[in-house]
Amino acid sequence: MTAEKIFQNLAKSAFENFFLQAFALPPLQPEHISNPLQNPKIRIPAQPLRFRVPCVKSAHTIQSHSPRSAEHPAPRNTTRSSLLATRHTLPRLTPRVPANNAVSMRRSWRAHWRLIVVGALLGAGGLICTLILLFQHIPAWYRPMRVAPEDYESVRNDLTNTEENLTLTLNAATEPFEYRISEQQINAWMSAREGIWPLSREWLPSTLSDPMIWIDDGAIRLAATYRDGSLKTVVSIQFHIEGDTEGIQLQLADIAGGSLPVPRSWAKGELAKLDANGWPAGKMVRRQYAGPSLPLLTDLLDAATFPNAWIWYNGDIPFRISRLVLEKGQIVLTIEPLRRQVDTRRSTQPP
Repeated sequence: MTAEKIFQNLAKSAFENFFLQAFALPPLQPEHISNPLQNPKIRIPAQPLRFRVPCVKSAHTIQSHSPRSAEHPAPRNTTRSSLLATRHTLPRLTPRVPANNAVSMRRSWRAHWRLIVVGALLGAGGLICTLILLFQHIPAWYRPMRVAPEDYESVRNDLTNTEENLTLTLNAATEPFEYRISEQQINAWMSAREGIWPLSREWLPSTLSDPMIWIDDGAIRLAATYRDGSLKTVVSIQFHIEGDTEGIQLQLADIAGGSLPVPRSWAKGELAKLDANGWPAGKMVRRQYAGPSLPLLTDLLDAATFPNAWIWYNGDIPFRISRLVLEKGQIVLTIEPLRRQVDTRRSTQPP
């Protein structure tokens, strides 16, 4: 047997023992392999053997010591060329890596997109549910008054007395005076209107019911219940109001369905429709005594000035609201009587 063949067998044996120890496999029995170290004529080099292992990117070397190198030391005159002759090319040791990771990457991106889509759907569903709840929510301030049929007569008497007192005061006044109307009075008049005046049912659309007003400092809110099939909510509109000798300033502050505010752009579009469908903007109307003409309704979004000089229908008494203040739960008016100019007014007013 040649020396080259012996070293190849030795390398094969060292390689097998290395992997058996690495993977905890039972060692091979001596009778199953040929042990060239038992031949005293073979000289074994003292230095460890090196084996070239081809890899994907670079070659690695595995050092292995013969188990019996201590019993058979190599002579000192062993040269490096004799060691290089023992190099043996081994099979691939590293596990095969998939050449293309595109499949796994596509699966990962699909999983991420599924999470994104599911999260977006859950967020949109939650937002829609929140908007529906806000739209159907009944605000805490909405408490329409209920007037029993047996109280209709007292409500009618209160309204009649209020009108008569204002008429008598206007006829007798020679200087401005203060007049107050409470929120409770107005709500009682509106609640009992159908029992007192059956034709007042036509004042509101059939989809609206239970109207009321809520007066706060500097603001007044008109509200009613809206019903359309299974849909039910509270619609409301709020104005900031104040008055002086130049006129009455109104500003549309808020429109809401339940507790959900209506977009300002939608309100502007609806007001523009009313301007185009018969609102007498730029004109003086019946019972107006003096002052500016009616503004466009779209001006309410910023601030619109309405006339403050009118003619009281009972006795055709002209007057001016020189001051208007909204306090908590009541309207405070400062009314100034004006000189009667019936003929001049009638000649300039449209029929």
